[in-house]
Amino acid sequence: MSKVIFVTGATGLVGANICRIGAARGYRMRALVRPSNDVAPLRQLGVEIAYGDITDRASLEKAVEGANWVINCAALIGGTWATATPAEYDAVNQNGAFNVMDAAAKAGVERTVMLLTTAFLQTDKTLTELSPLIEMGPNDPPYSRTKRATYYEAMARAARGQDIALVLPAAIYGPSPYVDRSLVPTSFNSNILCGINGTFKRYLPMQMTWVFVDDVANIALAALERGRRGARYLAAGAVDDNKSMPEFCALAAEMAGSPHRVEAFNPNAPGAETDEEFGTMLRFANRVYPKPMQDPSRTIAELGVTPTSVADGLRATVDWLEAEGRIQFA
Repeated sequence: MSKVIFVTGATGLVGANICRIGAARGYRMRALVRPSNDVAPLRQLGVEIAYGDITDRASLEKAVEGANWVINCAALIGGTWATATPAEYDAVNQNGAFNVMDAAAKAGVERTVMLLTTAFLQTDKTLTELSPLIEMGPNDPPYSRTKRATYYEAMARAARGQDIALVLPAAIYGPSPYVDRSLVPTSFNSNILCGINGTFKRYLPMQMTWVFVDDVANIALAALERGRRGARYLAAGAVDDNKSMPEFCALAAEMAGSPHRVEAFNPNAPGAETDEEFGTMLRFANRVYPKPMQDPSRTIAELGVTPTSVADGLRATVDWLEAEGRIQFA
């Protein structure tokens, strides 16, 4: 009998694709879904539905019973357009993640993979699986703060013997079985689409590290299959394959045949420091980034997942948006 993989956040971009790829590989995929969410795309993939919420310990413990492996993808996303409150980040990204690890331990699952972020890692040197964490401070964004807290808790549990591995993704984009949910304002898919359609006007020019969603899903599944307890795996794209948001959207627009481009906001222009659109993100604009920005060679060597290039990932994403009828530029 095939292993049962229990996935939280299964209606999100990464979780839905983990379910899709895992089911295609012959695993029995079980998704934790809130009762108010649409389950049709998951059912079409042959995924078993377990209703519950990671903030509800009783529903979570019941849903995970009998699973062999767990992947926690449930999270509130941060960034420029995020609207979640600090209390909501605490409830989901921190306390909810702790609940998942508790439920996995109680159910005796073989391994748990926690999806976190690269946002709490230092970037003054090339980003790797061994990069140190940013020092804590009073101005920590609630997203990074709660993800960092989950990292420390997961590592403490791994040190005590619970089999937990960590996947740290960069900026994720790509197709999803849940089209509308993958195009919410906090998603990078939304930036791509709005850039193509001409409704995304400007963004900061700093270089970003992009990762195609299938790569994140494949790394998470490989971490279950052949990862190590306490290991950090980097889902951060290929070496030197970085672009600023305006450059990223320009490439997508070119592929779609759109005339629209996202303007690169000049952080050094007079009055730029008082601009309210980007807020604390301005601190990243003039940062000097290392060359290369990332090196996921340890993850590639251990898990065997080769990063998809930005060109190939964007091509697949633009084709998907076109097939879904979402590209509508004047």
